[in-house]
Amino acid sequence: MLAMHQINSSHVPWMTMKWVMLTQLRPGFRAGKDIFPLHSGTYDHNIWSRTGLSGAGHFAQGFGAILPEHRPALRWLYERLFQAADEAAGAPCDTVSAYPHRAILALVNWPFDEPARNPGDVLPRAVEDRSAGHYMFRNRWQDENDILVDALLKSSKGHYGVSGGGIILWGLHDADRRRPASGR
Repeated sequence: MLAMHQINSSHVPWMTMKWVMLTQLRPGFRAGKDIFPLHSGTYDHNIWSRTGLSGAGHFAQGFGAILPEHRPALRWLYERLFQAADEAAGAPCDTVSAYPHRAILALVNWPFDEPARNPGDVLPRAVEDRSAGHYMFRNRWQDENDILVDALLKSSKGHYGVSGGGIILWGLHDADRRRPASGR
């Protein structure tokens, strides 16, 4: 039986941890929707981009917003996908952004003394945010054959709102968008 982790109070940590839950581990990836399922085309070119103004900071800032017990999982994702390229660019610890405050955030928030751990040892395999109608499922954190399911059942409002009802299935090195029968 799969235990469902319910987000009952603060949604803040999961604004960062959704990246760990839903990023596909694909060697040689390109930034964007190649490794992260999106329910809209909004900013799809910026997801995990390491260039431009919005191309970094997820980790440097994110470590300060998540629960301490989740830090090893976030660090694991960084080390697997971004650390080598950032260090080669002379910008360790997610400081490749043009924003100078990212370096300060990395200095303040980075868990230098905490080792990385596979997210499967730290995070639940299923997460429910009932208030947002958002559900995330993942079978493991190993490679491009991991199976990920992202269901956004409620629409979000506001600028760049996203229509609800979409379910995205990823697995076995293939991304497949499944939509409800209405075709939304």
